[in-house]
Amino acid sequence: MGKKNRPTMTARERKFFDELLKAHRAGKRVSVADAARAAGYSPNNPQNARQAGHQALEQLKQRMPDVFDRLGLTAKALVTDFLLPLMTAEQTKFFAFRKELKRGTVQVIEERQVADNGTRCFALDMAFKLVGHYAPKAIDFDPLRDVPITINVSAIPKQREPVI
Repeated sequence: MGKKNRPTMTARERKFFDELLKAHRAGKRVSVADAARAAGYSPNNPQNARQAGHQALEQLKQRMPDVFDRLGLTAKALVTDFLLPLMTAEQTKFFAFRKELKRGTVQVIEERQVADNGTRCFALDMAFKLVGHYAPKAIDFDPLRDVPITINVSAIPKQREPVI
């Protein structure tokens, strides 16, 4: 099967994705290794399951632009049809109050259109995530392991004896 004819997701990848999505919708945190084991990747070896899960996740990430294009969700369509309308989202606020009139007290309900800043922030956050403008959440960097340290002691001035 050629790369173009390859299905969007294999059954195992779909199960892996469903496990991650199910946990996310339930508000639970699930590790990639747990989702991979539940999908059938290396059930007996935790290290292999973690590695297989990360590889499956990377393969899904690499294929997502093609999936979006096939669905007609090009970058331009996402921005013009979905994100831009959210950037101008409004909501209706209702205000109830009592107003004193000559003939008595009357309850008045007034409504106003105001900016829906929650939706606007969500849309902006989504745009930044899609474009990749956020820094990675965790950086795998160990300065003691990854960077050699050289100290030039000849550049340090010698201490003089204290005068008493």
